[in-house]
Amino acid sequence: MKKILHYEREILEQVTLTSKQIMIVETYLKLSNKIGVADMTIQKLADEMNVSIGSVHYHFGAKGRPNLEQTAVKYVSQESIKFINYYLDKKLTSNEFKGVESYIEIMFDWAKRYPHQLKFWLYFLYQSTHHSMYSKMSIEYVPLMQMRIEHVIILGAGLGIYPQVNNVSELAKNIHANLLGHIFLSGMYNNGEVTENSDVALSSTKQLIKAHLEKYSDVTSNIKKLNNDVMATL
Repeated sequence: MKKILHYEREILEQVTLTSKQIMIVETYLKLSNKIGVADMTIQKLADEMNVSIGSVHYHFGAKGRPNLEQTAVKYVSQESIKFINYYLDKKLTSNEFKGVESYIEIMFDWAKRYPHQLKFWLYFLYQSTHHSMYSKMSIEYVPLMQMRIEHVIILGAGLGIYPQVNNVSELAKNIHANLLGHIFLSGMYNNGEVTENSDVALSSTKQLIKAHLEKYSDVTSNIKKLNNDVMATL
């Protein structure tokens, strides 16, 4: 069975880290989840890892080395993409793929397994609304998320899960915004822990899909009726 198209290659190849750098980034994310990103300092990170500040600077911030916060943004982005792609492919190959339902289940599973990554991701999205550096990254990342949902919908239609869907990009954009709202409300106000069940997000998403199908079904019917009326006058 055809796998999810890995069109996210540009994001995935943006950062390549050593095992030591991954350890530093993961510690940075987990400590940020505890005390807040705004209160993070290199000293606090070094103390948490029981290493010197110089050791952290050697890997991040020194001349020719990447910026820690920017690297964390790219790391979380690519890790979430790889996680969701892997499990979508797994469901496809095991014939357990259920369209958008599978996507939602996997997305919430990622959020619950890695709450420290989720909290930082939400912080990054918030910062992207008023900081140009993060805004540029968001402009690159968010369309990838929407595009993945488009592919999930198209695959679902191809497998008979959905009828033919018109204007898939519009539906994917609405679904992404809906899911982002559920994730944000669930994770941002519960100490980074995802408490909401994916069933709630799934229910509202099904309503979105139903409304979208009905909307374009009416449009198609009206166009057919108009064509028939025109033909009748000839």
